[in-house]
Amino acid sequence: MTNSSESKVGYFKEMLFSRFHIEIPACININEIARLQQLEFDLLITFTNKISSHLRYAGLDYVKVNFWLTQDDLLLLRENGLPSARKKIPAEDFIQQVQGMSQEALKIFLDTHYSDIFI
Repeated sequence: MTNSSESKVGYFKEMLFSRFHIEIPACININEIARLQQLEFDLLITFTNKISSHLRYAGLDYVKVNFWLTQDDLLLLRENGLPSARKKIPAEDFIQQVQGMSQEALKIFLDTHYSDIFI
């Protein structure tokens, strides 16, 4: 939910899609809060304080994140049930990159390049 321009919202949605495997059933503005009563959704996300205030006043649960998603925001969204986007890594490229690495070097490589996949 936002009161921002379509291009700004489009960018934000693409950032969410790049990190999470999600569907966005609707993107509504501040004048459409009543529409939320008819929509089915699992999580309501906003990145503005003004919208947060309106949602709080309406008694709706929401998650507020920064427009420029931080690591804390990504963690908060995962904690609220958003599944990580499935990333496909070309097998041949990966094999060439890690071939001959020691176990410690491989761990550092995975932490550096794939920290959102491996724990």
